[in-house]
Order: sequence, then C-alpha cells, then structure tokens
Amino acid sequence: MKITRFTFLLICCFWGVELQAQTGYNTNAIPLGNKESLMGNTGTGGVASAGATYYNPGALTQLEGSSISLSGAAYTRFEFAASPFFKQGDTELDYQGQGFQSIPTSAVMLKSWKNWRLGFSVLIPMKFKYEGVENWSPVLYGERYDIEVEQSYEEQMMLIGLSAARKLNDKWSVGVSGFAQAYSQYSSIKTEFLLEDQYEVSSSREKYAPYSLRFIAGVLREEERWSVGASVSFPDIYMSGKGDYKSTLASGTDSTSSYLEVISFSGEKAHVQNPFECRIGGNYKATEKWKIAVDFVYTTPVEYNVFDYPEYNETHKLTETYRFSLGNEIQVQDDVYAYLGASYVPTPTSDANYDNRYSFFSATTGFRKVTEHVESTIGLFYAKGSGKTDSGYGFTTEETFVYYGVFLGTSYVF
Repeated sequence: MKITRFTFLLICCFWGVELQAQTGYNTNAIPLGNKESLMGNTGTGGVASAGATYYNPGALTQLEGSSISLSGAAYTRFEFAASPFFKQGDTELDYQGQGFQSIPTSAVMLKSWKNWRLGFSVLIPMKFKYEGVENWSPVLYGERYDIEVEQSYEEQMMLIGLSAARKLNDKWSVGVSGFAQAYSQYSSIKTEFLLEDQYEVSSSREKYAPYSLRFIAGVLREEERWSVGASVSFPDIYMSGKGDYKSTLASGTDSTSSYLEVISFSGEKAHVQNPFECRIGGNYKATEKWKIAVDFVYTTPVEYNVFDYPEYNETHKLTETYRFSLGNEIQVQDDVYAYLGASYVPTPTSDANYDNRYSFFSATTGFRKVTEHVESTIGLFYAKGSGKTDSGYGFTTEETFVYYGVFLGTSYVF
C-alpha cells in the first residue's frame, strides 16, 4: 500500500527530530548560578557566587558568612525546527514547535563552620517540556494525504547535594560537592495518516526515571588581581531506576482493520550516563571596576542504552565536546554592577549516529544590585543550537533550537 511506504519514511525522519528536541546535551541552554548565569555560565575561576557548588566547589571559600541564594528563569521561551524533516520528490515537510515555562534553577544555602564552608543546594540545570500538534496535506504519487502528528515531550534533571570547601593556605582552596541526581524523561508520538478510505495510526511512548550519585571536585588559586580554578565532574554512579516503553501500529480501510503491537515492556531497569567533564577557568581584574572571566570545558565521549531489553535497540551516543565561555563584570555605581557574557560549543561531529552533533551559542546580560545584606540580579539570556543531519533517505535536514528569557536571582547574607 502506498500509505504504508510513505508512513515508514515519515516515522523514521520524524523520530530523529523528536530525539533532539531537548536540553540534555546542552545544559548552557538554561542559566545556572546568580553571577555565573549573567557571565556566559563562567565560574570555574571563581566569581564569588553560590553557583560554585556546581561550577567549582573550591571557589566557595570566596564567600563569607551564612547565606541563602535563590535564582531561576522567570520566563523561558523555546523554539525548535527541522527543515525539511521529510522530502519525497518535490514535496518537503517542515516541522516546528514552540512554548514557554518558568524554571526555578537553583537554591543554595551556605554556612561557615570552623575552617570550612559548607553548603546545601537544590539545582535544576535543565528542564524542557513540549506538547503540540502538526498537520500536513501533501500530494504524493498524485494523491493527497492527510497527516497529523501529536507529540508530548518532557525532560528534567534535578540535583540535591552537599558541598564542603576550605582554604589550604592564603592562595589555595579545595572543595567537593556530592549530589543525588534524579533524571526523568517522557516522550510520546502519535501519527495519523489518511488516504481516501485507507488509514494508518502509529504511536510510541517511552518513560523512564533513573537515580544516581554525582560528584564534583575543584581547586582554586587566588592572587591579588587574578584567580585560576579547575574542576572535574565524574560520571554518575547508578543507584536505581525503571522505565516503560510501548509502540503500536494499526492500519486498514473503512471496512477492514488490523492491529499490531510492535514492542512493549514495563518495569525494566533504566539508566542514563553523564560524561566525564573537565573545567578550567580564570578571573582577571583588568581595572578597579572591570573583571573578566573565562572558562574552557571538555567532556569525554559516552555511549549507553537506556534499557537493556533485548528488543530495544535505541543507543545514545555522545561524542567529545568543547565549550568556550567569556564573561564581564563592570561596576557602574557603588552598588550596581553590569554583566555581559557568551559561550560557544563548536559542532563536534556531523555524524548522525551521535545525539550531540550540534553547535551551540549562548549570550547573557544583566545587572546586580548590592545592599548590606541583599544582592539582587536580573538578566536576559539567549541560546541557539543548530546543525545538519543526513536523513539517510537522500536529503539533508537543518535543525535549530532556540531558548531565551528572563533570569532573576537574590541572595541574603546573615
């Protein structure tokens, strides 16, 4: 049947788009940390912010007293598109989606105890949710098809952890953070195809929620006008997690019908794997009112299957990546500071077998107001990812992902 041939091609192309509609491979898409978020997500070299629990725990020694910090994206808008995600002859189909949400990204409490700086933090370095319906009516083989694709996708990572840091001497500090990591992902796709009296309906649903432990260690060296830091984030240690998967296909005509359950399982062991990450950064006081921060991040390749189920063959492959970040802090008044930052991840590979085959660019700007006990920040952020994918069916798809919004933060020092 013509509808079956067309359906198969469309599902294959659309599935590749759906897998990439997420922030999991680019945690810079959403800002994290009170100051770091305004400086292109720099912070490894120490910027005197509670975000050090994630960027470099050794930099927590730059802060004094007890404090509580809250920050988050008050408004985040996201857009993603694939053009074309399907092509047959002169017919091309494009896909795009958009939405918005509010994301609380971090809450950090710090306290001094003897020679130690201790911290408790709840971090959400990434979150994405999308629901949408797309419709097309292309003409193929001289006949008009009616197509509807309904997609629901949600992904989130949460880190709850403890941090400890101390000075070794006047210049050197070390620190470590340990996190309980909860990751969850849900995706569902339903496609409906109509051609005269023929129909075909396919659906796929996947849900899993693994839990693991994650550790970050860092060191910081401080001089009068500059500081340099380095940190490593180790691959997570799997603790537990289960998930479900089901895909079905139904087809027929107005007078006949058939139903085929392709694959289904529930309660299977599920896990994800974070790569080993190495950061190095610096902070330089160019003038009395101007500071510059730079960061370089390297992540190793990783490959894993979410499920070990024999009939499930979806392998996640991440190649090595590099990220360059630059941030600026300018004192415009005695109690007001302006910030500007940017980061860039060059395209790691054009191989469609890798999930993270895209380049990313992000830019941030904002202001910080300081009083005796309170620091308040407000900023704007913009991130864009793009890349080209060989569909495997004789055409190339260009995919883009855009995130932008407003960031708010406040810190209270006791």
